[in-house]
Amino acid sequence: GGIGKLSDLSVKNDSLTFLGDLTENGGSFVNFIYARPLAFELEGNFGLAAKERFYGIGGSPANTYSTFDNELKQLRLKYFFPVNRILSFQPFLYYAENNFKNITAGNPPLSAGLAENTSRYYLAGLKLAADSRDQADNPSSGALVAGEFDQASGFSKVVLDARKYLPLSGGRVLASRLNLVQALGDS
Repeated sequence: GGIGKLSDLSVKNDSLTFLGDLTENGGSFVNFIYARPLAFELEGNFGLAAKERFYGIGGSPANTYSTFDNELKQLRLKYFFPVNRILSFQPFLYYAENNFKNITAGNPPLSAGLAENTSRYYLAGLKLAADSRDQADNPSSGALVAGEFDQASGFSKVVLDARKYLPLSGGRVLASRLNLVQALGDS
C-alpha cells in the first residue's frame, strides 16, 4: 500500500490524505480524505474485496465456505459548525454501495438475499460535541462529550461518547473513555 498527504492547499490549510492498498488475493482499495479544518470533511472509499469468505454461523468444515467479490463505494460528507469555543454542531451525510459478484456457493450456503446485485445505503446524522481537550490528535488534558443520532431507512442509531484526560507527573496522561451505542430497527 501507499500513503500520501498534501497540506496547505489554500489559505485555509486544506489537506488531502490518500491511501492505496493492494491485497494478496486480488483486492484493491483507495481511500481519500479532503478536509478544511473546522469547516467540512469529505471522505471516500472505493475498492474490491476479492474472494471474501462466508463460513456461516456455527461450525463448518474449513474448505466448504462460500466466496464472493464485493465492490465497495462509500462517501461521507461532514460539516462542522462551531457554536462557541467548546460546543459544535456536526451534521453529516453518508452513502455506501455494495456490488456482490462472482459468488461461489459452499456449505452452508449464502443467504438467499445475497445475490449478484447492488445494494445502496443512505444515512443522515447529527452530532453535538463539547470538546475542551488541549488537542484533538494527542490530548493531555480536557474532556470530550459527544452525542450522535443516525437515521437510515429501517433503523436508527444513538451514540454517546465521553472521554476525560488527566495529566500526571512525568508527562504521563490518564485517559478514560465511555462509549455507548444503541441501534434500533430491523435492518
